Amino acid sequence: MDENVLQNLDLHQASEEGTEMVFHLNDAFFKALAQEEILGGDVEFRLRVRRRADSIYLLNVSVDGVVQTPCDRCLDPVSIHVEAEDELRAVHDDESFADEAEVLLTDKRSDKVDLSWTAYEIIETSLPLERCHDRENCNPEMLARISGTYEGEE
Repeated sequence: MDENVLQNLDLHQASEEGTEMVFHLNDAFFKALAQEEILGGDVEFRLRVRRRADSIYLLNVSVDGVVQTPCDRCLDPVSIHVEAEDELRAVHDDESFADEAEVLLTDKRSDKVDLSWTAYEIIETSLPLERCHDRENCNPEMLARISGTYEGEE
């Protein structure tokens, strides 16, 4: 998958009834973003775009898949299932919407929008606060270091 597929998404093709799109976000997508929370993953990103007559686009987003994050306890990668839904609006670059939450600004000339960081935020905020393996699956060397019983070379 092209990791930039959500960066230049053309909303102009959306109909009033709605246009559905499905993207698969993989390791390359997460590595291309300037972030360190999500190491990689395989997430289905579903987008339904409806165009209103007043040049406002309604976006219904759902994500479902698995991402890898560092374990809070041992720092080894841990796989976590993610599932979330969100509803957003996209409007032309307009001062009247600048302070509203959940509004994305599009380029007036092309109706293109960058959804890559929005997709990341939806996925990241769906993660649990504690991201750990079961204790028996954590890296035993790191657990020994944490508990003070590690006797390896320093």
